[in-house]
Parts: sequence; structure tokens; C-alpha cells
Amino acid sequence: MRDETASEQLDLEESIHTLNKLLKAEIAAVASFRIAAEAIADNGIRLKVDDCRTSHESRVILLRKQIAFLGGSPADEPGLRGGMARMVTSGAKAFGLRAILSTLRDAETRTVQRYEESLGKVEPRSRGLIEQELLPAQRQTRDIIASLGQMLH
Repeated sequence: MRDETASEQLDLEESIHTLNKLLKAEIAAVASFRIAAEAIADNGIRLKVDDCRTSHESRVILLRKQIAFLGGSPADEPGLRGGMARMVTSGAKAFGLRAILSTLRDAETRTVQRYEESLGKVEPRSRGLIEQELLPAQRQTRDIIASLGQMLH
């Protein structure tokens, strides 16, 4: 019995750690999409970028709730990668809409990969949340940004 409890604790700790990494990526995405939206003059494209930001905000809430449910402390900051993401997005503003959308598309693709890689690192309830809600929503924002970029070509 004691071994099961220790094993379950390790699973929870790894789940919390993995979910916090995903949370940091989502917090960074919210900031990056906010920066990007401010730089986009086209109202239609800006509205779609804002919709994607709202989707990321929803994932931040879901991840925070899940981490707290598991007994962890949800991250409040995006961490070093998040700072880099904001800096890259800000830099892309200087190069125009194509650069902004390309930067967002690349970040969205990396985040899809992070979610996929996390599936084997979390306990069953968190895996279900990722498979049923977080990953499909992330794929949707990636696809929206990719389609906006294709419209410009």
C-alpha cells in the first residue's frame, strides 16, 4: 500500500509540473496575442486574433483549476520562454502583418506539440482534460492563425 501512495504522489507531482509548464505557455500566448492584436490594423484579422487570445485565456483558467485540484500552486508568470515570446512578437510588429502571423503560427504549432507530449506525463483526469478540451482548442487556434497567414499569400 505504501508504495502505491508514493507512486501516486510522484504522478501528481509530475502532473502538476507538466500542467504548470503548459500554463506558462498559455500565459505567454495571452500576452503575445494581446501585443499582436494591438499591431494589426485590419479589423477582421484583429478580431480573429482577439478570439484566439480569448481561447488562450480560457485554457489558462482550466489549467489553473486543474493544478489547484491536484493540490499544486498554479504559475502566475509565463517564465523565461514567455518573456522571449513577447519579445519576438513585439519584434515581429516592426516587420508587419505577415511576420506577426508567422510568429504566432510557429508558437501555436509548438504549443500543440507541447500538449501532445504532455499526454504521457500526467495522471488520467488531466490527460482527459488535455485530450478533450485543451488540445482541440489549441489545434483550433493554430488552424485559425495558419488560415489567416495563408490569406495573405
